[in-house]
Amino acid sequence: TPIDVRGDAITIADQMGLLTEVRAHRIRMSERTQFVDSSGTPVAPFPWAEVSDSDDDIEVLRGDLLRILAEALPDTVATRFGDSPVSLTDGAAG
Repeated sequence: TPIDVRGDAITIADQMGLLTEVRAHRIRMSERTQFVDSSGTPVAPFPWAEVSDSDDDIEVLRGDLLRILAEALPDTVATRFGDSPVSLTDGAAG
């Protein structure tokens, strides 16, 4: 599934040195995109005038973004998948 990278996320990706890589994996909607019903019959036109590809909104596949972020981590960082935080507590160091 796609993820929109925009606003502060674009600024942060740039500061991390990852914006070029994120943009390289950008996906765009096809001109053949259409709204269809459950049988595949077109039911509404796509509002192309309201949708624009811009530099301040980048759509990237979730797997691509995960790989970009994971490859940017130093080897000393351990990653965990399938875990969720139970709580967060501010300490003296923030």
